[in-house]
Amino acid sequence: MINSVFQKWWISDTVAGNYKRVMYQFLQKIFLFDSWHLEPINFRPYAKEIVLATESYINQKNIQCVMEVGCGLGDIIGNIKVSNRKCQKIGIDREKNVLKAAKVLHPSAIFLQGSFDQCISRDETCLIMVNFIHRIPCDELKKEMQRVLLKSNVKLMVLDTFLSNENTVYEYSHCGRELFAGKYRCIRKSRGFAAAQGARRYIEYWEKIEKNS
Repeated sequence: MINSVFQKWWISDTVAGNYKRVMYQFLQKIFLFDSWHLEPINFRPYAKEIVLATESYINQKNIQCVMEVGCGLGDIIGNIKVSNRKCQKIGIDREKNVLKAAKVLHPSAIFLQGSFDQCISRDETCLIMVNFIHRIPCDELKKEMQRVLLKSNVKLMVLDTFLSNENTVYEYSHCGRELFAGKYRCIRKSRGFAAAQGARRYIEYWEKIEKNS
């Protein structure tokens, strides 16, 4: 209970967020990563939603691996608390320098350089992918998903979506039904979160459809 209260304070409180921002700026001077990583989770409500909702799911379902592609400083993957000590937390990003800082901030997670090519796990897995996917054309991302599903046993997919007429920030809008070729069903969709230029971001959770269900 104490850990749960502290965790929610740590990812929600503005004072804690301001402290993190100073710390991130200090780490940026050491590791020279890009400035768009400097906004802590405390000021990104959608990221807090992902941490708490995904954490609840993986602990209830006894998921053995949770991966985040495009993890940046690890604010999402690093703050997920797992009850199963054998459950691996893996953050993946293309940017080598930001991963060096992520390892300092979140020593309980594993960080790998790359993209979807690093999503390899036969254990029951949760895969988180937000923000950067909207720079990837729909057909290309769908092919990436097909390759991931050949290499990994993904039980839950977590992604962010925008209404196509509202998405003025990112180039591409994605649909889970098309990305996952009917193999997953949406079990939860968050309320909309304010995004840049008046758009609203929605977090969707897609669970694998089992053959006997």
